[in-house]
Amino acid sequence: MFMKLSEAMLEQVARRFAAMGEPTRLRILQTLLSGPSTVGGLSASLDVAQPSVTKHLAVLREAGLVELQREGISVWASVAEPSLGELCQLVCQGVSEHARREQKRLAVVLGGNVGRKSLKRK
Repeated sequence: MFMKLSEAMLEQVARRFAAMGEPTRLRILQTLLSGPSTVGGLSASLDVAQPSVTKHLAVLREAGLVELQREGISVWASVAEPSLGELCQLVCQGVSEHARREQKRLAVVLGGNVGRKSLKRK
């Protein structure tokens, strides 16, 4: 059962979902779920400019999703929320299920020809 949240808690939850609501931030989180990385490493692996990665990390840190730690001249980022991997997995499974249902629905609408090479546009 879903617990009833106070207005303050709803604001916190909304802030976290908003922080995750941008594709580059999701790519950053996906990378960090494999382990900590430097800002430069994230920039290189994601092919995103370092200042942009820094700004996205600031949003994720403010939402409590990542931690940043300076070591010498490097800044390391890591996942701060232990349940983030589970949440992402649940959402991804939901997206996959929705896509399967949508494909079945379209197959019925189009007479079962979805995905077949014999489907021709008129």
